[in-house]
Amino acid sequence: MNSVITVDWDDTLFEEPTYQVGSLWAPSGSQAEPIKRVHDFVRQKAEEGFEIHVVTFRMPEHVSECWDLIKLYNLPIKSVISTEGRSKTQTLLNLKSTLHIDDNIGVCINAEQAGIKALLVDIGQEDTNTSAALLEKI
Repeated sequence: MNSVITVDWDDTLFEEPTYQVGSLWAPSGSQAEPIKRVHDFVRQKAEEGFEIHVVTFRMPEHVSECWDLIKLYNLPIKSVISTEGRSKTQTLLNLKSTLHIDDNIGVCINAEQAGIKALLVDIGQEDTNTSAALLEKI
């Protein structure tokens, strides 16, 4: 089995610059924009043989929107898993993730505490949370 990398969706693979800061995710039908450095990293790792899975807090009814953008941007994603707002840690462990990429500091810290390397998508979180300084960034 290939090594697994998991990646968050909102503000990790894609961002929606017009939605309100503090919203859980970009609203349905929005104009999501790719976060190029994360797309490039995911593509490179897929070429190296890693299996890539999306693990998102989104609800199941929003997963089809993810697949639309995955196809549009030809991303090498094997699955999109909705945690319905619940902790991602058990899902990451079940997938045997060796690396998780997320913009959420708490998710990254929980992953690392579970033995999964984490990369924080740097969007200036250190301005409001000093724990961001503890994490490796992308």
